[in-house]
This record gives sequence, structure tokens and C-alpha cells, in this order.
Amino acid sequence: MKPLKNNVNQGAQMNQQAKRLAVVGECMLELHECENDTFCMGYAGDVYNVAVYFSHIAGDTLDVDFITAVGTDRYSNAMMDEWRKHGVRARHARRIDDRMAGLYLIETDEIGERDFHYYRSEAAARHMFDGEEGAVLLNQLAKYDYVYFSGITLAILHNECRDKFLAKLAELKNCGVIICFDTNYRSKLWPSREVAQTFFNLAMSFVDIALPSFTDINHLFGDTDLASCADRFLEAGAKKVILTDGDKSYMIATADKQTLHPVTAVSAVDTTGAGDSFNGAYIAAIMQGDSDEVACEKAATLAGEVVQHRGAIIY
Repeated sequence: MKPLKNNVNQGAQMNQQAKRLAVVGECMLELHECENDTFCMGYAGDVYNVAVYFSHIAGDTLDVDFITAVGTDRYSNAMMDEWRKHGVRARHARRIDDRMAGLYLIETDEIGERDFHYYRSEAAARHMFDGEEGAVLLNQLAKYDYVYFSGITLAILHNECRDKFLAKLAELKNCGVIICFDTNYRSKLWPSREVAQTFFNLAMSFVDIALPSFTDINHLFGDTDLASCADRFLEAGAKKVILTDGDKSYMIATADKQTLHPVTAVSAVDTTGAGDSFNGAYIAAIMQGDSDEVACEKAATLAGEVVQHRGAIIY
């Protein structure tokens, strides 16, 4: 599939007045199943995937930076080169000498659902906000119009870094930065469900745009219907909730109304990048001035294309 760029001057320098998005999290080495029982390597991670799809949709009309940390090994170098190819900037990414990039393996079943196996104990991103350099990195977030993070971002940060990040989110929200949160709950990354609930509840109190999946919230909090799931985020303080329910539908919810929209069925090969592509396209469209309805239509269309390919990133 060809990139969906909107820019007409592909090599042009980014407009300095463009709205700016920071995505906070981790990029990892990805191993996914190929033909003949072999594995192919790529680079992926939930917020990184969002940044890639955002960049391909927005082109030169918007600016996206990846806030993270990587090692100084050759895989980290190759990873950063790949980011740049996709138009994802890494102006503030930390390099940590004694750390490296994390790795995960995806197993995909016959209907396209996937299971993840993580190897990230030495991952640099877990320590991105450590020390003086970490404080500098946190302070860079105030330069952005939108900040995007996920439940995986919260899960991979060690305790002190997580606390610093959440405190910064509260500060950013008070300064008018738009905070976007994708739930992406992965039980394997948390010591217990109760610990995850504690940090999700805290994070939800800082969020302007909530991007939960119904599956995540059902597994984490036990909500059994879309309306109660959306209400959870609205009551916590979100201005709007874009709630996805797999290949069935999505809901647009605000304090005034909730509207449910069906999704066109496709033959899924791999659902790895579905939610990330949806969110990247949605945020790009919103930042370009589209309504929630139009932005979600664009997002659902892209997600439907992505699940018909293997791997999280189809470009």
C-alpha cells in the first residue's frame, strides 16, 4: 500500500507554525511470523505506530516528535533511521549507553488475533525520564499542542519515571496542552490488575481526548457495555471519548451525546496495527480541523486497510 501523504512538497521543510504532536512511549524490535514458519524483523510499538500513521496522513501539514529513549547499539541506530524515513522526528530522543531497544514477538492465529511475547527488561525507554536528562526531556513536552501516550507507556516506565510523567501531564493540562490517552491495557506488563487500575484512574483525570477500546476497559474494569465505558472517561474529566469495539463499531461520546457508528467488515489478516492506525489517522484529522465524525470515518477506513496486511506498519 502506498503512503497516504497529503503534502504536495514532500521534501519541503516543515512549516514552523504547524501544530505539533508529541507521542510518548517506546519503539521496539518487532518479530512477526512470515511464510514457511520464519520470522521477519521490523520496528514497532503502539505509540510509534501512531506516529507513523499520523505522519503519513498529515505529511508536511503537522509536526510529530517521538519522545522516548533508545540505546547506542546498532539496532537502536537502525531503528532511529527508520523513524526518519517515516517522517517521525526524534529531536529529543535520549540515547542511553548501557541500555538497548526492547523486543517483542507476535503470534497470530487463524482469524488474525495476536498474542505478544515481550523481552524488554533492559529497554532504554523504561528510563527515559531518569536523572537530569530525563527532566529536560519532560520539560520539552510543554512545547507541543498535543501530547499522546498509552497504557503501555505507563506500564513500561519504572515507578519513579511514571510518577514524574503523570505529574507533568497534570501540569501540561493546566497549561492548555491537549492530552490524548489510548488505553492499550496489556495485563502481562502490570504486576496486578489493581495496580493498573490505580494508574489508569490517575491518568484518566488528566485526559482531554480518551481513545479506549471496549476490550481493554472490559478486561481492566469490568464494564459490560459501551455507554458505561464512555461514561467512565467522561466522569473522570475527558472532553470526548472515541471508543472502539473491534471490527464492530466505534462510539463518539461527549457530555452532551453518544453516537454509535458501525464499521465496514473486511477480511482481517493481522489486527496488530488496527487501533494504532485508527488513532493516528483520527488525531491527524482532528489537528487538521476535521469534525469528530469525519476524523473517525477516515480513521476507520485506514484501520480497515491495515488489518488486511501483516505487521503493525504497512508502509
